[in-house]
Amino acid sequence: MPSIWTKHYERAYKEYYGESTPPNSARHPNWGALALRILKNKTLSTETSNSLSPITNSSDSNTSSSQTSSVTITDDFLKKFQTTHQKMDDKLKWKLPFGLVVEDEMLKYGLTCKHENAVHSFILDINNPVWLERFSDSQDWQAIMSHNMVEIPIVDSRVETYLESFTNKTTFKELMKHVRSQHFDAEDDFDMDWVQSTMDTALRLYPAKYFPLTDQTESDILKRTWIFIDKVFDNLPFDPKKHGHRADLLLKSTSSEFGCCEAEKKERGNKGTKEKFKSNLKAPKMVKAMLQSLSLSFPHAKSLVFVAYIISGLKIFALLLDHPSPYVCCLRRTVPMYTFVTE
Repeated sequence: MPSIWTKHYERAYKEYYGESTPPNSARHPNWGALALRILKNKTLSTETSNSLSPITNSSDSNTSSSQTSSVTITDDFLKKFQTTHQKMDDKLKWKLPFGLVVEDEMLKYGLTCKHENAVHSFILDINNPVWLERFSDSQDWQAIMSHNMVEIPIVDSRVETYLESFTNKTTFKELMKHVRSQHFDAEDDFDMDWVQSTMDTALRLYPAKYFPLTDQTESDILKRTWIFIDKVFDNLPFDPKKHGHRADLLLKSTSSEFGCCEAEKKERGNKGTKEKFKSNLKAPKMVKAMLQSLSLSFPHAKSLVFVAYIISGLKIFALLLDHPSPYVCCLRRTVPMYTFVTE
Protein backbone atom coordinates (compact mmCIF):
# COMPACT_ATOMS: atom_id res chain seq x y z
CA MET A 1 0.00 0.00 0.00
CA PRO A 2 1.33 3.50 -0.82
CA SER A 3 0.91 4.80 2.74
CA ILE A 4 2.88 1.88 4.22
CA TRP A 5 5.69 2.22 1.67
CA THR A 6 5.97 5.96 2.34
CA LYS A 7 6.12 5.61 6.12
CA HIS A 8 8.74 2.85 5.96
CA TYR A 9 10.78 4.93 3.51
CA GLU A 10 10.67 7.96 5.82
CA ARG A 11 11.82 5.82 8.76
CA ALA A 12 14.69 4.28 6.74
CA TYR A 13 15.70 7.69 5.38
CA LYS A 14 15.91 9.12 8.88
CA GLU A 15 18.00 6.18 10.16
CA TYR A 16 20.42 6.31 7.20
CA TYR A 17 20.81 10.05 6.64
CA GLY A 18 20.03 11.34 10.12
CA GLU A 19 17.43 13.70 8.67
CA SER A 20 13.75 13.60 9.52
CA THR A 21 12.34 14.71 6.17
CA PRO A 22 13.16 13.02 2.85
CA PRO A 23 12.75 14.92 -0.44
CA ASN A 24 9.19 15.91 -1.29
CA SER A 25 9.22 13.80 -4.49
CA ALA A 26 9.90 10.68 -2.44
CA ARG A 27 7.20 11.46 0.11
CA HIS A 28 4.58 12.19 -2.57
CA PRO A 29 5.34 10.05 -5.64
CA ASN A 30 2.98 9.85 -8.61
CA TRP A 31 1.29 6.60 -7.63
CA GLY A 32 -0.94 6.61 -10.69
CA ALA A 33 1.99 6.62 -13.11
CA LEU A 34 3.84 3.99 -11.07
CA ALA A 35 0.82 1.70 -10.90
CA LEU A 36 0.23 2.08 -14.62
CA ARG A 37 3.82 1.08 -15.42
CA ILE A 38 3.90 -1.84 -12.95
CA LEU A 39 0.65 -3.37 -14.14
CA LYS A 40 1.57 -2.94 -17.79
CA ASN A 41 4.92 -4.65 -17.20
CA LYS A 42 3.20 -7.51 -15.34
CA THR A 43 0.77 -8.14 -18.15
CA LEU A 44 3.07 -7.74 -21.15
CA SER A 45 4.74 -11.11 -20.54
CA THR A 46 1.40 -12.92 -20.69
CA GLU A 47 -0.17 -10.87 -23.45
CA THR A 48 -1.38 -13.14 -26.24
CA SER A 49 -3.52 -10.70 -28.19
CA ASN A 50 -4.12 -6.97 -28.58
CA SER A 51 -5.92 -6.90 -25.24
CA LEU A 52 -4.27 -7.17 -21.84
CA SER A 53 -4.65 -10.44 -19.95
CA PRO A 54 -5.84 -10.19 -16.35
CA ILE A 55 -3.45 -10.72 -13.48
CA THR A 56 -4.18 -13.53 -11.04
CA ASN A 57 -6.59 -11.63 -8.83
CA SER A 58 -8.56 -9.95 -11.58
CA SER A 59 -12.15 -10.70 -12.41
CA ASP A 60 -12.22 -10.56 -16.19
CA SER A 61 -15.08 -12.68 -17.47
CA ASN A 62 -14.06 -13.04 -21.08
CA THR A 63 -11.90 -16.07 -20.35
CA SER A 64 -13.30 -19.20 -18.79
CA SER A 65 -10.14 -19.84 -16.80
CA SER A 66 -10.59 -16.67 -14.77
CA GLN A 67 -14.34 -16.28 -14.65
CA THR A 68 -15.71 -15.78 -11.14
CA SER A 69 -19.36 -16.51 -11.78
CA SER A 70 -21.21 -19.34 -13.47
CA VAL A 71 -23.92 -16.88 -14.50
CA THR A 72 -23.82 -16.63 -18.27
CA ILE A 73 -24.74 -13.24 -19.66
CA THR A 74 -28.21 -13.24 -21.25
CA ASP A 75 -30.16 -10.57 -23.11
CA ASP A 76 -32.35 -9.99 -20.05
CA PHE A 77 -29.27 -9.63 -17.84
CA LEU A 78 -27.80 -7.03 -20.20
CA LYS A 79 -31.10 -5.13 -20.40
CA LYS A 80 -31.17 -4.80 -16.61
CA PHE A 81 -27.53 -3.71 -16.65
CA GLN A 82 -28.27 -1.06 -19.29
CA THR A 83 -31.41 0.08 -17.48
CA THR A 84 -29.42 0.63 -14.29
CA HIS A 85 -27.00 2.81 -16.26
CA GLN A 86 -29.78 4.76 -18.01
CA LYS A 87 -31.31 5.74 -14.67
CA MET A 88 -28.06 7.41 -13.54
CA ASP A 89 -27.88 11.19 -13.34
CA ASP A 90 -25.04 12.36 -15.59
CA LYS A 91 -24.22 15.19 -13.17
CA LEU A 92 -23.51 12.70 -10.38
CA LYS A 93 -21.28 10.34 -12.36
CA TRP A 94 -17.54 10.02 -11.71
CA LYS A 95 -15.77 12.20 -14.28
CA LEU A 96 -12.00 11.87 -14.62
CA PRO A 97 -9.55 14.72 -15.44
CA PHE A 98 -9.45 14.02 -19.19
CA GLY A 99 -13.22 13.80 -19.53
CA LEU A 100 -13.82 10.04 -19.38
CA VAL A 101 -16.84 9.04 -17.33
CA VAL A 102 -16.23 5.92 -15.25
CA GLU A 103 -19.84 4.68 -15.29
CA ASP A 104 -19.96 4.95 -19.10
CA GLU A 105 -16.71 3.04 -19.54
CA MET A 106 -17.95 0.35 -17.17
CA LEU A 107 -21.11 -0.04 -19.25
CA LYS A 108 -19.07 -0.47 -22.44
CA TYR A 109 -16.88 -3.13 -20.88
CA GLY A 110 -19.74 -4.92 -19.15
CA LEU A 111 -21.55 -5.35 -22.46
CA THR A 112 -18.57 -7.33 -23.83
CA CYS A 113 -18.38 -9.86 -20.96
CA LYS A 114 -19.61 -13.43 -21.32
CA HIS A 115 -20.06 -14.07 -17.59
CA GLU A 116 -21.13 -11.91 -14.67
CA ASN A 117 -18.41 -10.05 -12.83
CA ALA A 118 -18.05 -7.01 -10.58
CA VAL A 119 -18.48 -4.50 -13.39
CA HIS A 120 -22.14 -5.48 -13.75
CA SER A 121 -22.68 -4.17 -10.22
CA PHE A 122 -20.67 -1.04 -11.12
CA ILE A 123 -17.79 -2.11 -8.90
CA LEU A 124 -14.46 -0.94 -10.31
CA ASP A 125 -11.88 -3.62 -9.50
CA ILE A 126 -8.58 -1.82 -10.00
CA ASN A 127 -6.73 -5.16 -10.08
CA ASN A 128 -8.30 -5.88 -13.46
CA PRO A 129 -5.85 -4.56 -16.08
CA VAL A 130 -8.67 -4.03 -18.57
CA TRP A 131 -9.08 -0.64 -16.91
CA LEU A 132 -5.53 0.27 -17.93
CA GLU A 133 -6.71 0.25 -21.52
CA ARG A 134 -9.85 2.25 -20.83
CA PHE A 135 -8.19 4.74 -18.47
CA SER A 136 -4.80 4.84 -20.17
CA ASP A 137 -3.91 8.43 -19.30
CA SER A 138 -1.69 8.54 -16.21
CA GLN A 139 -3.65 11.45 -14.69
CA ASP A 140 -6.90 9.55 -15.02
CA TRP A 141 -5.35 6.49 -13.40
CA GLN A 142 -3.83 8.67 -10.69
CA ALA A 143 -7.30 10.08 -9.95
CA ILE A 144 -8.66 6.56 -9.57
CA MET A 145 -5.78 5.24 -7.47
CA SER A 146 -5.57 8.24 -5.14
CA HIS A 147 -9.29 8.72 -4.53
CA ASN A 148 -10.09 8.26 -0.86
CA MET A 149 -6.80 6.43 -0.32
CA VAL A 150 -6.85 4.53 2.96
CA GLU A 151 -3.75 4.78 5.15
CA ILE A 152 -3.42 1.52 7.05
CA PRO A 153 -1.86 2.40 10.43
CA ILE A 154 1.56 1.02 11.29
CA VAL A 155 1.52 -1.43 14.21
CA ASP A 156 1.67 0.33 17.56
CA SER A 157 5.21 0.28 18.99
CA ARG A 158 4.05 -1.43 22.20
CA VAL A 159 2.37 -4.21 20.26
CA GLU A 160 5.43 -4.59 18.04
CA THR A 161 7.76 -4.77 21.05
CA TYR A 162 5.51 -7.32 22.73
CA LEU A 163 5.44 -9.59 19.68
CA GLU A 164 9.22 -9.30 19.23
CA SER A 165 9.69 -10.43 22.83
CA PHE A 166 8.67 -13.94 21.76
CA THR A 167 11.59 -14.24 19.32
CA ASN A 168 13.93 -16.32 21.47
CA LYS A 169 11.26 -18.58 22.95
CA THR A 170 11.41 -21.96 21.21
CA THR A 171 9.23 -24.39 23.15
CA PHE A 172 5.52 -24.43 23.89
CA LYS A 173 6.12 -24.14 27.65
CA GLU A 174 8.44 -21.17 27.20
CA LEU A 175 5.98 -19.41 24.94
CA MET A 176 2.98 -20.00 27.21
CA LYS A 177 4.94 -18.91 30.28
CA HIS A 178 5.91 -15.71 28.51
CA VAL A 179 2.33 -15.04 27.40
CA ARG A 180 1.09 -15.30 30.97
CA SER A 181 3.94 -13.37 32.57
CA GLN A 182 2.10 -10.05 32.20
CA HIS A 183 -1.39 -8.80 32.85
CA PHE A 184 -3.17 -6.29 30.62
CA ASP A 185 -6.48 -4.82 31.65
CA ALA A 186 -9.20 -5.39 29.04
CA GLU A 187 -10.86 -2.05 29.74
CA ASP A 188 -7.85 0.23 30.17
CA ASP A 189 -5.47 -1.45 27.73
CA PHE A 190 -7.67 -3.25 25.23
CA ASP A 191 -5.15 -3.55 22.37
CA MET A 192 -2.50 -5.23 24.49
CA ASP A 193 -5.07 -7.49 26.14
CA TRP A 194 -6.34 -8.49 22.68
CA VAL A 195 -2.83 -9.30 21.42
CA GLN A 196 -2.05 -11.34 24.52
CA SER A 197 -5.33 -13.23 24.20
CA THR A 198 -4.60 -13.85 20.53
CA MET A 199 -1.19 -15.34 21.33
CA ASP A 200 -2.64 -17.53 24.07
CA THR A 201 -5.42 -18.84 21.82
CA ALA A 202 -3.06 -19.44 18.90
CA LEU A 203 -0.51 -21.36 20.93
CA ARG A 204 -3.14 -23.76 22.23
CA LEU A 205 -3.67 -25.03 18.68
CA TYR A 206 -0.22 -26.65 18.53
CA PRO A 207 -0.52 -29.25 21.34
CA ALA A 208 -4.07 -29.85 20.11
CA LYS A 209 -2.48 -30.93 16.80
CA TYR A 210 -4.83 -28.65 14.88
CA PHE A 211 -2.32 -28.41 12.03
CA PRO A 212 -2.00 -29.17 9.21
CA LEU A 213 -5.55 -28.29 8.22
CA THR A 214 -7.40 -31.37 7.01
CA ASP A 215 -11.15 -31.80 7.34
CA GLN A 216 -11.95 -28.58 9.21
CA THR A 217 -14.96 -26.63 8.02
CA GLU A 218 -15.10 -22.89 7.32
CA SER A 219 -16.87 -22.51 10.67
CA ASP A 220 -14.08 -24.41 12.46
CA ILE A 221 -11.42 -22.16 10.94
CA LEU A 222 -13.23 -18.97 11.90
CA LYS A 223 -13.86 -20.25 15.44
CA ARG A 224 -10.38 -21.60 16.16
CA THR A 225 -7.79 -20.08 13.80
CA TRP A 226 -9.22 -16.65 13.06
CA ILE A 227 -11.17 -16.01 16.27
CA PHE A 228 -9.08 -12.89 16.92
CA ILE A 229 -10.90 -11.12 14.07
CA ASP A 230 -14.14 -11.59 15.97
CA LYS A 231 -12.59 -10.47 19.27
CA VAL A 232 -10.90 -7.33 17.92
CA PHE A 233 -14.28 -5.58 17.82
CA ASP A 234 -15.14 -6.33 21.46
CA ASN A 235 -14.57 -2.72 22.55
CA LEU A 236 -16.54 -1.22 19.65
CA PRO A 237 -20.31 -0.98 19.06
CA PHE A 238 -20.07 -3.71 16.43
CA ASP A 239 -21.75 -7.08 16.65
CA PRO A 240 -19.83 -9.76 14.72
CA LYS A 241 -22.33 -12.47 13.84
CA LYS A 242 -21.95 -15.69 11.90
CA HIS A 243 -24.42 -15.85 9.02
CA GLY A 244 -24.07 -18.99 6.95
CA HIS A 245 -26.86 -17.95 4.59
CA ARG A 246 -25.14 -14.69 3.60
CA ALA A 247 -21.62 -14.13 4.85
CA ASP A 248 -19.51 -16.36 7.06
CA LEU A 249 -19.09 -13.40 9.42
CA LEU A 250 -21.06 -10.16 9.38
CA LEU A 251 -20.01 -6.92 11.12
CA LYS A 252 -23.07 -5.00 12.20
CA SER A 253 -24.56 -2.66 14.76
CA THR A 254 -28.17 -2.64 15.86
CA SER A 255 -29.43 -1.21 12.57
CA SER A 256 -26.54 -1.16 10.08
CA GLU A 257 -24.01 -3.51 8.49
CA PHE A 258 -20.40 -2.41 8.09
CA GLY A 259 -18.47 -5.32 6.61
CA CYS A 260 -18.17 -9.06 6.31
CA CYS A 261 -15.81 -12.00 6.20
CA GLU A 262 -15.82 -14.88 3.74
CA ALA A 263 -13.88 -18.05 4.53
CA GLU A 264 -12.69 -21.09 2.61
CA LYS A 265 -11.22 -24.02 4.51
CA LYS A 266 -8.23 -24.50 2.21
CA GLU A 267 -6.08 -22.27 0.06
CA ARG A 268 -5.98 -23.52 -3.53
CA GLY A 269 -3.81 -20.86 -5.14
CA ASN A 270 -4.74 -19.87 -8.68
CA LYS A 271 -7.07 -22.89 -8.87
CA GLY A 272 -9.20 -21.63 -6.00
CA THR A 273 -12.41 -20.81 -7.85
CA LYS A 274 -14.32 -20.42 -4.57
CA GLU A 275 -11.89 -17.76 -3.33
CA LYS A 276 -12.08 -15.96 -6.67
CA PHE A 277 -15.86 -15.97 -6.59
CA LYS A 278 -16.03 -14.70 -3.03
CA SER A 279 -13.35 -12.01 -3.39
CA ASN A 280 -14.21 -10.83 -6.90
CA LEU A 281 -17.99 -10.95 -6.84
CA LYS A 282 -19.89 -12.18 -3.77
CA ALA A 283 -18.19 -10.12 -1.04
CA PRO A 284 -17.87 -6.92 -3.13
CA LYS A 285 -21.58 -7.04 -4.02
CA MET A 286 -22.56 -7.53 -0.36
CA VAL A 287 -20.32 -4.71 0.84
CA LYS A 288 -21.51 -2.33 -1.88
CA ALA A 289 -25.10 -2.92 -0.75
CA MET A 290 -24.05 -2.13 2.84
CA LEU A 291 -22.21 0.99 1.74
CA GLN A 292 -25.14 2.27 -0.32
CA SER A 293 -27.57 1.59 2.50
CA LEU A 294 -25.50 3.55 5.02
CA SER A 295 -24.90 6.36 2.51
CA LEU A 296 -28.67 6.87 2.28
CA SER A 297 -28.81 7.34 6.05
CA PHE A 298 -25.73 9.59 6.10
CA PRO A 299 -25.61 11.38 2.71
CA HIS A 300 -22.84 13.77 3.81
CA ALA A 301 -20.44 10.95 4.73
CA LYS A 302 -18.39 11.01 1.53
CA SER A 303 -15.28 9.15 2.73
CA LEU A 304 -16.77 5.90 4.01
CA VAL A 305 -14.62 2.82 3.41
CA PHE A 306 -15.99 -0.66 4.13
CA VAL A 307 -13.98 -3.85 4.53
CA ALA A 308 -14.47 -7.49 3.63
CA TYR A 309 -11.98 -10.07 4.92
CA ILE A 310 -11.24 -13.02 2.65
CA ILE A 311 -9.82 -16.13 4.33
CA SER A 312 -8.47 -19.21 2.58
CA GLY A 313 -7.07 -21.67 5.08
CA LEU A 314 -4.22 -19.80 6.79
CA LYS A 315 -4.22 -16.90 4.32
CA ILE A 316 -6.08 -13.63 4.76
CA PHE A 317 -6.42 -10.39 2.82
CA ALA A 318 -8.88 -7.53 2.89
CA LEU A 319 -11.07 -5.90 0.28
CA LEU A 320 -11.51 -2.15 0.68
CA LEU A 321 -14.51 -0.52 -0.99
CA ASP A 322 -15.31 3.17 -1.16
CA HIS A 323 -17.88 5.30 -3.01
CA PRO A 324 -16.36 7.76 -5.56
CA SER A 325 -19.87 8.45 -6.90
CA PRO A 326 -23.40 7.45 -5.90
CA TYR A 327 -23.22 4.66 -8.48
CA VAL A 328 -19.65 3.30 -8.43
CA CYS A 329 -17.69 1.45 -5.78
CA CYS A 330 -13.92 1.25 -6.11
CA LEU A 331 -12.44 -2.09 -5.03
CA ARG A 332 -8.88 -2.44 -3.71
CA ARG A 333 -7.08 -5.37 -2.10
CA THR A 334 -4.44 -5.56 0.58
CA VAL A 335 -1.42 -7.82 0.25
CA PRO A 336 -2.21 -11.38 1.45
CA MET A 337 -0.81 -12.37 4.84
CA TYR A 338 -0.41 -15.78 6.46
CA THR A 339 -0.80 -16.90 10.06
CA PHE A 340 0.78 -19.85 11.88
CA VAL A 341 3.87 -21.87 11.05
CA THR A 342 2.89 -25.49 10.53
CA GLU A 343 6.23 -27.07 9.78
